Amino acid sequence: HGACEDAFFVDPHGMGVADGVGCMVQFASYGINAAQYAAELMEFSSAALKPGSVAGEDKIPSDVAGRAANALQHAESKAAAYGAATAVVLCQQGNFLGVANLGDSGFMVLRKGPTGMSIVLKSEEQQH
Repeated sequence: HGACEDAFFVDPHGMGVADGVGCMVQFASYGINAAQYAAELMEFSSAALKPGSVAGEDKIPSDVAGRAANALQHAESKAAAYGAATAVVLCQQGNFLGVANLGDSGFMVLRKGPTGMSIVLKSEEQQH
């Protein structure tokens, strides 16, 4: 209790949220750290979306969903911490959005209109 296992990033190339699995704290004596794992997933996903990196627009110019997926895959391969997390990475390119959703997290894209907010897109519920 008391520790936050969540992490996020927001930058001009995308955004993401990782929800570290809190019950993993019982395995801390074995080197498990869900908070550090979630933080690394977001750090490396953000870095991967930057120009010149593995999921940058210059590397994958016409597949915005592929960029989001590549960024999350790259982050998982680079993470040194051991832990568990769900993660969502969103990449925006012009008028297009691409999303990689790993685990039972979800997302909604909302648009403000004259009568309030409306849901433009949302992920399907995933449960294990």
